[in-house]
Amino acid sequence: MKKFLSIIMALVTSNSLGAYDFKVGDLYYNIISNNAPYTVEVTYELASVPEHPLDNYLGLTDIIIPESVTYSGITYSVTSIGAYAFCDCTSLTSIAFPNSITTIGVHAFSGCTSLHTLNIPEDVTTIGAEAFSKCASLSGNIKIPNGVTNIASGVFGGCSSLTSIAIHNNVTSIEDYAFNGCTSLTSINIPSGITSIGEYVFYNCTSLPSITLPDGVTSIGAMAFSKCSSLASITIPNGVTTIEAWAFSYCSGMTSVTCKANTPPTVKTRAFFEVPVNISVYVPCESLVEYQNGEEWSYFTNIQCMSEEGSAIENTYSPSPTSIYQKQIKDGQLLILHNGNTYNITGQEL
Repeated sequence: MKKFLSIIMALVTSNSLGAYDFKVGDLYYNIISNNAPYTVEVTYELASVPEHPLDNYLGLTDIIIPESVTYSGITYSVTSIGAYAFCDCTSLTSIAFPNSITTIGVHAFSGCTSLHTLNIPEDVTTIGAEAFSKCASLSGNIKIPNGVTNIASGVFGGCSSLTSIAIHNNVTSIEDYAFNGCTSLTSINIPSGITSIGEYVFYNCTSLPSITLPDGVTSIGAMAFSKCSSLASITIPNGVTTIEAWAFSYCSGMTSVTCKANTPPTVKTRAFFEVPVNISVYVPCESLVEYQNGEEWSYFTNIQCMSEEGSAIENTYSPSPTSIYQKQIKDGQLLILHNGNTYNITGQEL
């Protein structure tokens, strides 16, 4: 019985490694479609040593993916880089993609520690989880193609030399760990369609100085910005209802937080742990007391009424009779009028 199970396990393991259909030049291919239009993906050889299934590409330094290959009289379009195709190819320094590529599979270039440049083809619509993770030499600016709508989990995690990523507004989701450990990242934009920031998305991005969250964001995941030690300020949109545990923990360089939410968001365990308690925290004037007295927000000792530019209160230098909250400047001091009462910028009734 034990021998039988061993045979079954060996078959399962062998099948999971996946054999190639044919080889042309240095590259191995799997046929995706054997009917017109004929398509293939770049894959890897079935290794003779199961513990190291991808050793066949380890010696390559520069790879040029062709737009098409011919096998048995049929010309196939190369449309995909298969899962794990070049995983842990530590000698690979550059790769040239054809415009025919539309899909880059999970872990396709994970662990390619010498890969230093990357130009993703414009027609790519899918980039799999951890496709470029741990590419420690990858630097410069990475542009996400317009057809990509999802930034997959861990896709650039551990790319410690990456400095800038351009994400277009077609992207609607960024999954957990996407940019985890990008310690040189100094610039990234969050598209307007994003509604949540997942767990560990920017964890340990120690060079990121600032980031703007779009108005549609409603939640900030656990550890999302933890250990972003250069992050000086953050503006939390009005729609955010929850800041998960440890979200901004160890952001030791933080100097200010602006929270536009009229109802103080729920703050989970140690969300601001090791953030200086005396930094300026700006909140809507009408919610000042609620923030100051709130159990989760009372960690901070310097909660203030929001500035003119950021305030959620209607700007009424020409007071409107329908306004609930109004502002006036008197003797150089900003005053808040509410329900017949007058308050100063700290929320104190006059």
